Amino acid sequence: MGPTLVVVHSGHKFASTIGVVVFLGMLLVVLSGIVGRFLFKKVNRSVREQKKEIDTLHDLFRQSKTAISREDLERYLAGQVLYEKDEAETDAPGGEVVYRKCRELQEIAHAIAEGEQAVKTFATVKTVFTRWILVHIYLSVFLFAMLLAHVLSTFYYGFRWL
Repeated sequence: MGPTLVVVHSGHKFASTIGVVVFLGMLLVVLSGIVGRFLFKKVNRSVREQKKEIDTLHDLFRQSKTAISREDLERYLAGQVLYEKDEAETDAPGGEVVYRKCRELQEIAHAIAEGEQAVKTFATVKTVFTRWILVHIYLSVFLFAMLLAHVLSTFYYGFRWL
């Protein structure tokens, strides 16, 4: 409501330099507050969602890992377990099943790595927003200092007319 009253009070007349500075300061404080608050909530929500997803993926990874033997996984990573229509392993029993399970485990591991990278990125953004709060506070202090100067100059020059 305060910014609305400032706009009404200005009457769209910018005759006073201090009044213009107060008006621009108010716009900066309001815009930084709205944008910062909206984005800060969005970042916090995204971090929580990513952490939940990573926990779910870790559980799925543990479950999938128990279904594959270490030797099969090592052969898969070395490129010896093949699954193409013409290249399916004929000598190893269940070659197609082993390939699918190993491939699924690899995709889960990639998803976990991407999720952890996203959490690190959001943590960096969150650090930036803690600095944003400081900027917003400094802008607010500047606004109130200019507001005080505006009120004092109005009283000073207003009483001179008496």
